[in-house]
Amino acid sequence: TMEHTKPSSSHRPKRRRNRNELEASTAPSAPSLPAELWAHALQFLFFDEVIPITSRNSIFFLPDVSAEIRTLHVRHSQNLRESSENLKQFENVDDINVFSLIEELEHQPAQHGRNRNVTNLHLDVETIENFIPFISHFPKLSVCFLGGLSSDSDFTYSLDGDQRFDVP
Repeated sequence: TMEHTKPSSSHRPKRRRNRNELEASTAPSAPSLPAELWAHALQFLFFDEVIPITSRNSIFFLPDVSAEIRTLHVRHSQNLRESSENLKQFENVDDINVFSLIEELEHQPAQHGRNRNVTNLHLDVETIENFIPFISHFPKLSVCFLGGLSSDSDFTYSLDGDQRFDVP
């Protein structure tokens, strides 16, 4: 007669991993650093680069880092429409630089012995419409820059001689 025996756990067939498990196992992980150090590093990036890193859907999701970030640099007007939920995580931001108000339409190199470039500029309407609602999400905001960034990122444009203004 044949006996039925239960297979031992060491002889069980290996379970196949699903696609999500495989992706998670091969996904890069963020080095283990203190939140303050991550926040300091992220302050050198533009806001559109910071959001994916600090998003809950990110493979690098760093939950404590967003609260440590003090400065944001916004280069695209569409970033001013970021969801309230995403903005809440940056509760301690006190300095914002918005570089999307003044945009270059045309940048022409110097010609005929001139020593400066000629640039046509315009004001971005989307930035004008979304600036105040955007900054209202940051209760600790104390100083702000509102202007533009040159196409070669060598300098900024501002509306007048003042580069920055205090937020009351």
